[in-house]
Amino acid sequence: MTNNTSASTPAVASAQPVNHTQPPPASRTLKVALDVHLLQYTVAMQYDGSTPKPPQRFTPKNFLAWVEKQIAQGWRVITCYEAGPFGYVLHRQLTALGATNYVICSRNWDDQHKGVKTDRTDARAMLNALDRFVAGANNSSWPWPRGFAVDWWRLQTGQTTPQKLGLLMNG
Repeated sequence: MTNNTSASTPAVASAQPVNHTQPPPASRTLKVALDVHLLQYTVAMQYDGSTPKPPQRFTPKNFLAWVEKQIAQGWRVITCYEAGPFGYVLHRQLTALGATNYVICSRNWDDQHKGVKTDRTDARAMLNALDRFVAGANNSSWPWPRGFAVDWWRLQTGQTTPQKLGLLMNG
């Protein structure tokens, strides 16, 4: 007498709950360079490592709403604009929204001496410098050494003194 009781395994495993935790989404970075004027901002932008988008014009109000929308969509927004007559108002607005902002020294962005200077070319050149700075390039790609903006901000707000920073003062 043979006992032919063999346990068979199903061809397809039965459905079981899966409790795998999803890895957090990679931080998506949006780099934005602004050529700032009273009535309009010329904005060059680069999503992650993609090719920079052609510069666009925004009103100040619309630009801040756009930045807020990008942050709400999960983008890590890094911006920069040249220091000028508007002070740190835009800087405070951007950081209040959650963006990282750098106020940079004004300069001539026409490195190739083409003699063409427009808001669009300046915004593109600033974006290229911001991209290199965020990637970790040295001072050659940025208008000042790292930490300068923070030190300048601390000086302007009275959080430190020139002597504590080791700066030489005239007079």
